[in-house]
Formats: sequence, structure tokens, C-alpha cells
Amino acid sequence: MAELLSLKPYAATMEVSLELPLITMQVVLCFGPFNSLEKAEEWTGEVERLHRGIETEEVSKSGEVFDATGLPTGAFVRSYVHGTDIIQVGQSARKQGNLIPVNTPEVDARDLHIYALRAIEEATNMAFMALGL
Repeated sequence: MAELLSLKPYAATMEVSLELPLITMQVVLCFGPFNSLEKAEEWTGEVERLHRGIETEEVSKSGEVFDATGLPTGAFVRSYVHGTDIIQVGQSARKQGNLIPVNTPEVDARDLHIYALRAIEEATNMAFMALGL
């Protein structure tokens, strides 16, 4: 079965909160392109569901570590999804580097904190370049 390419593809946006020791950052990640609204909704729903499981597991583990050792687990990186949206984007979204390429929902749910760190690093580097630093 051939898959049709949409003239106006879709992108899934995820608002992610990234917690690091002493700092919390917010970033909106844009994934895609998707050829249909249904595929974007299916992928987004699955990533959200899987990431909620990861969030719950992290909270449980940090509580267990604290109870067992008395050591706080604040040095770990944690990410939380606060909202998702699906938007229709222009054809330029198909160009490499304009959106985060989609993997399986399992991989993307697991790696959300990595995508967020990379996006924040890239934005910081661009800001320093614009300031000439």
C-alpha cells in the first residue's frame, strides 16, 4: 500500500518542562513531519502515555532511593510533558533540520529530556552568537 504525501504536512508540538539541579527550563519541541492528522494524533497520544509512565517510575524510584539511603535524588534530569498540539505546517517542514525526526513512540518518550537539552543548548548558542560572545 502506497502512502500519500500531504501537501501541507503536520507537526506535533510538545511543551516540555526540564528539571536539572537548581534550574527548571521550558521548551516546546516540534516533531514531524506527519502525512496525516490521524498519524500525528496517534503518535502524540502514545508518546504522552508512555512518558507519563516514565514520570511515575522516576518519582517512585527517587522516593525509594531516599527512603533506603537518605540521599536526595535531585541530581537527576527529569522531564514533564505539559501539553501537546498538532499544527499544519508548510512544505519547508520536510527539509532536514526543521523538525525533530520521529522515531518510535517508545524511543521518543524515553528521549524527551535529551531533545529538550539539545534544543535549549542550540537556542543558548544562537543567542551568544547573536550577541557576539
